[in-house]
Amino acid sequence: YQELSNGMLAYFRAMQIECVPFPFPFAQVVNYTLYIFFLFCPFIVMEILEDLTSMDVIGVDTMWPALLLNFFACAGYAALNEIAIELEDPFGDDDNDYPVAVQQWAITWAIEDCYFAPVPVDFASAAKGGRLAVLGTDSDIQEGVTATTSEDEPAMGAMPS
Repeated sequence: YQELSNGMLAYFRAMQIECVPFPFPFAQVVNYTLYIFFLFCPFIVMEILEDLTSMDVIGVDTMWPALLLNFFACAGYAALNEIAIELEDPFGDDDNDYPVAVQQWAITWAIEDCYFAPVPVDFASAAKGGRLAVLGTDSDIQEGVTATTSEDEPAMGAMPS
């Protein structure tokens, strides 16, 4: 019962993640702020470079490291935004979503495997005879099973002859 309880707890936590929506106005503000950042960041970088150099024309040799870092900063912020959008709704049918249906079937199959698994021979003999015998070899196990059953009924777990 403890495992079922843990499973239900995990299910309700996942449902809580799924059902609590991310505030739409906040997501829109973040998107527009990122667009403004993408637009103004190169100009701010160029202004900083212009202040650092006293020449009238900025050369490519001094400009490329700043523009490269500017590109990586903008691309990093855009990537973080896309990751946040994907984490906002982790369940669904997209390629990158968590496969809830596959996990549900895996748990169902594991429970069915446990239910339909054959009973071990030593447990069957203990249940029939009312005692648990320590048996060493395969022949001892077979003798222990047949010794605890009557002539009329077959032993639990015994091979049919």
